[in-house]
Amino acid sequence: MRDRIEQVHVFSDESTLKEELKLIVDITEKYALKWFEQIKVKKKDLPDNFLKEEWAPLLQSFIRKNSIKFDNIESILILDKMLKKEVSKEEIYSISYCFGEIIKQNFGAEWDYSPEDGPFINNIAGSEKIALKPFVLVTKIVMNPDVLSLEYFFINIKSAVDGIKN
Repeated sequence: MRDRIEQVHVFSDESTLKEELKLIVDITEKYALKWFEQIKVKKKDLPDNFLKEEWAPLLQSFIRKNSIKFDNIESILILDKMLKKEVSKEEIYSISYCFGEIIKQNFGAEWDYSPEDGPFINNIAGSEKIALKPFVLVTKIVMNPDVLSLEYFFINIKSAVDGIKN
């Protein structure tokens, strides 16, 4: 914004500082408050709580249709393959749930819910230090499918778990 500066505010003593600050407050009230209101960051959309009972039929159908087995890490490759294509919002939730369940089955963990973050997995491998937000990870993959994958995240979680065990 340097090229936009039309006025420089300087002061030499307490009296001129107060004058300059009053002028800055006036400018802020007159122009900046309206601008700040216009550029206000929207509150992030929280994921639906796919842990609720009403999601169960949709999740079970997704699991059956795609032959997802929570105790088989090969299912991660099936989910990753899906994420390389265009996926619906419901599929993103279903993939998030399945990935969380795979983590639970392979390392031990539990689902929890936060009003700020939605569903998440905590106490992975019995450690309070390892938690993850499957919906956030899946969303990141959707934005960058050529760079990220669930397999990548699984390997990182496995490394963290192995680090705790050693």
